[in-house]
Amino acid sequence: MHGVGLFQWQDGKLYIGEWRDNFMEGEGFFLTKDHKAYLGDFKKDSKSGNGIYLWPEGKAYNGQWEKGKQHGVGFFIARNANASELVIRKGVWLNGKRLSWFDDDITNSEKTEQYFQ
Repeated sequence: MHGVGLFQWQDGKLYIGEWRDNFMEGEGFFLTKDHKAYLGDFKKDSKSGNGIYLWPEGKAYNGQWEKGKQHGVGFFIARNANASELVIRKGVWLNGKRLSWFDDDITNSEKTEQYFQ
């Protein structure tokens, strides 16, 4: 497959976007069978470059990816522990694991790291 197209796997996964030599390559949208979604860059079937990943419960990561994992600078977005407000944190990830936050919650002045441990 080459160019822009849609492919749906038998298990329900779906990809709409650019293809190159039968690989998801370039910009695209990927939806898993359990409704997790990724919109962004792909390289040889892996999330690579910039993109946003959305979980069904409302959490999101918007940032850099490499070889299918969060890698580099990104923003983690979620509701706080009692779901009363949105929390946005800027951090650094390495191979899918968060190394550190750049700063406190950028939506207000409270430190909110405890919500995501």
